[in-house]
Amino acid sequence: MRLDGGTVGNDTLETDYEPALKPGEKVLLFLTKDVVIGTSNIEPKHLRVTGCMLGKFTLTDDGKAARPDKTVSQDELLSKIKE
Repeated sequence: MRLDGGTVGNDTLETDYEPALKPGEKVLLFLTKDVVIGTSNIEPKHLRVTGCMLGKFTLTDDGKAARPDKTVSQDELLSKIKE
């Protein structure tokens, strides 16, 4: 998976539109194929989070799925996906 930003040595680039991912965090991600304009056949293929932050739901131990603008039950989220 590809995200904008990162750290090389002492230099870090952070964005305010990409979702933050933490080690051990349980998430449901909506992913799409990464398309790099003006380049052909970049290997290996990569995925990006669809809709930036809106494509990431953090799954909590109490059965919730949360993103910055919305919190729903995990069951409700899975039901919507199945529709």
